[in-house]
Amino acid sequence: MRRLGFLCAALLAVPPAGAAEIWSRGDARLVIGGELQGTYGPDDHGFFNYSDYGHSLLRQARLGLSAEVRASEQLAVLVDVQSENLEVPHVYALYLRVRPFAGRRFDLQAGRVPPVFGRFARSGYGGDNPLIGTPLAYQYLTTVRPDAVPNGAEGLLAVKGSGWYVGWNDDYESYAAGLPIVAARRWDTGVQGSFATDRVRVSAAVTQGTLGNPRFHDDNDGKQVQARVHWRISPDLAVGVSGARGAYLASEVQQTLPAEVRERSFHQRAAGVDVEYGRGHWLWRAEAVWTAWDAGARTAPLYDEDLKARAVSVEGRYRLWPGVHVAARVDRLDFGDITGPAGPEPWEAAVWRLEAGAGYQLTRALSLKAIYQHNRRDGGFVHENDLYAVQASWWF
Repeated sequence: MRRLGFLCAALLAVPPAGAAEIWSRGDARLVIGGELQGTYGPDDHGFFNYSDYGHSLLRQARLGLSAEVRASEQLAVLVDVQSENLEVPHVYALYLRVRPFAGRRFDLQAGRVPPVFGRFARSGYGGDNPLIGTPLAYQYLTTVRPDAVPNGAEGLLAVKGSGWYVGWNDDYESYAAGLPIVAARRWDTGVQGSFATDRVRVSAAVTQGTLGNPRFHDDNDGKQVQARVHWRISPDLAVGVSGARGAYLASEVQQTLPAEVRERSFHQRAAGVDVEYGRGHWLWRAEAVWTAWDAGARTAPLYDEDLKARAVSVEGRYRLWPGVHVAARVDRLDFGDITGPAGPEPWEAAVWRLEAGAGYQLTRALSLKAIYQHNRRDGGFVHENDLYAVQASWWF
């Protein structure tokens, strides 16, 4: 509550302003901006909205500072540093952008780069998100871990619905959060290229981590390849198709596996389709993501199977009048079967979410949102809950 009070005081005490150009000379310039955001809701005892252990997206204070240092039209460095809940700041983005051909929309980027895969991870944060919550594919924590494996299918099935705090054999010091399908709140490290026309944009990247586990340092001598094609069919309609494949299991963990599978590569593979349609006061978005992790386990049969998941999200936003909107999103996350002691059954507990709310843009830089969220899960400590949250965001 103290942190919320501090945040609200800051929002009200400082007059809003736009991103500021601090210095310029010819094509060179320095631009600095930021965002101060506070979200407050009740404790999520079901951990439906946790992005990692100890961090609920419905109860969070966040400060972000960004800068663009441009040497010329062809060369720039971009950086984004963020602090959550007044903790030590971390580098969200830091990359070099090169545009080698004047007059052509082709660029190369290297460092901690923007995501290629999917729609929400690329643009679904800040003012572009009409609600407060995050689609399940981009936030919900499964029981897959890159740094630990269960003792066969029985061990994995025993922890269904506890992705916020996953471990085995009652060794609680080794427990940690599992992976989402796509980690929207963290960017990966690598190189990326994109080319765009008025209607089509093609992007591809090679990165250190995977969709669910972006990394700065490589932990398995593997790389991820991801690509996306975005097609603006008409001014009202756009479609995107994405794909990714990368090694997710740490080399240190692989050395603990049975000899017959120890030298395998354990990958996360994913595909996605997204559609956006807007006309008049309406904006509709839908996205589907399919993924499969090669199962890592110390005993058969699990290490011969895939851990499959499918997420579908549909949202709509309606602008009542300038600065005011209402919105709703429906999410479903399902999981494939594995061979358990009692026969085939889903390896994780299916999740369903409904979120609805409204937003008000007080000024160009200050906005308020309020939402109601209902979550339901086929397992875990809490099977169902109802949550409310409010959020204030200020851009400067």
